[in-house]
Amino acid sequence: MQIVGNYGYSARSSKAQLTQTYSTTFWSIIDPLGATHVLAQYPNLTSQSWESLDASGISYNANTGVITTSDGTRINSSCGPEDTNGNEICNGVDTVGRTVSTSSSTTDYSGCTGSLAISSAMLVDYVGPNGGTSTFKLCYATMSVIWQYDITDGTNSSKNVSMLQSVVLPGDTAWTFQYSNDGQANLAQITFPTGGTISYTYVNHSGCRNDWSTPYVTSRTVNANDGTGNQMWSYTWNFSVNPQTVTVSDPLGNNTVYSSTSLGGPCSM
Repeated sequence: MQIVGNYGYSARSSKAQLTQTYSTTFWSIIDPLGATHVLAQYPNLTSQSWESLDASGISYNANTGVITTSDGTRINSSCGPEDTNGNEICNGVDTVGRTVSTSSSTTDYSGCTGSLAISSAMLVDYVGPNGGTSTFKLCYATMSVIWQYDITDGTNSSKNVSMLQSVVLPGDTAWTFQYSNDGQANLAQITFPTGGTISYTYVNHSGCRNDWSTPYVTSRTVNANDGTGNQMWSYTWNFSVNPQTVTVSDPLGNNTVYSSTSLGGPCSM
């Protein structure tokens, strides 16, 4: 079972068979950066309230489906985040009753950026300054992406997916997104409206079984377009040990090693 919340947070449960007649449910929270936070149930076994075992301060109520972050922001699957003052956006309407955004498709692709042909575009109107409206244009391109892996024979199948290629801002500048062309459509580069870029490279790792490969970031290069040039962070992964490690090298040559322990060995997960 998976309950998906807004802004990338999701609550996920899994069941472990303890005996022939009993099983228990474990909840974990996946945050917008992809990190997983394992939860523990409150001492009262009848309670459906869970709290993270790490220092993230995230909690989850399995009855209401509400995730609460450390700063008190509440996130549920039907509306947007609700802050500590009770403000939220639900179905496009904010707390004071204003329609926050409306959207419509358009065939006017002017201002769209990126190397691929634009396949569709959408205009999104948001509440702007002084009661006005700010219009953003979302431009999409079609890419062939590996969608399914057959673990029995190691084959895969692809399908065409609409990918966001650029966001044109009200001032006609744009954010541009570039993706890898290896069938995985990993984010390869972000170009800022100011001309700066962040680019990524990846390595594929198939894990203990050769069913499919998972991409891992090997470098992150930032160019602020301020004359300082490229600043690169590199990531060196070691999957063959337990705990698994990744060494991060920053632009100044400093190294930081992170480790992640898999229960029972590097191939047990």
